[in-house]
Amino acid sequence: MRLARGVLGGDLVGAYLHGSCVLGGLRPASDLDVLVVSGRSMDERERRALLGGLLGISGSGDGARPVELIVVVQDEVRPWRYPPACDFLYGEWLRAEYEAGKVPGRSRCLIWPC
Repeated sequence: MRLARGVLGGDLVGAYLHGSCVLGGLRPASDLDVLVVSGRSMDERERRALLGGLLGISGSGDGARPVELIVVVQDEVRPWRYPPACDFLYGEWLRAEYEAGKVPGRSRCLIWPC
């Protein structure tokens, strides 16, 4: 994912598709669920950059699907703990808040992917 690599640089550990697109349930209106693992937490400038990029590409038309993006810090999920701490969360259901100026912060990731 170029956007995540551009924001996290060498601290991007990996980006993984999950959810319906890998479980065989992808529908025409489904979003793309992406899990990003980072080697460190992002600062506010990086969060704003990632948010701005997502607002520009998620569900932007021309066949682009909406994106649900969860960023976790590797040391906070290894060993696994539930619910994991989300360093960043983006989903279209949050778009209005983000367009109004809210910047995603750290939280417990209670909507963890199934």
